Amino acid sequence: MGIHDNFFELGGHSLLLVQFHSNLREVFKRDLPLIDLFRYPTVNSLVNYLNQVENQQQSHDIMAEITERIADGKTQQKKRLQKIKSVENI
Repeated sequence: MGIHDNFFELGGHSLLLVQFHSNLREVFKRDLPLIDLFRYPTVNSLVNYLNQVENQQQSHDIMAEITERIADGKTQQKKRLQKIKSVENI
């Protein structure tokens, strides 16, 4: 089986795919929806899809971190302004 060969065209069927899915989850220690194995029946198409998902997750994680840092910065700035105002009122 090559990376461009279709699992189902080579005689694969749903029961065999479920077994393969279980093995993938064990090896890669990550949850992969079974439906994705039906959608991407070649090794090449599955790898491309998983890379795309991983890149999207990394982008999402980076955006979440940036958003969190901005929120922290705003909170710190607000505290500084409150401190300045309290000193001015003395």
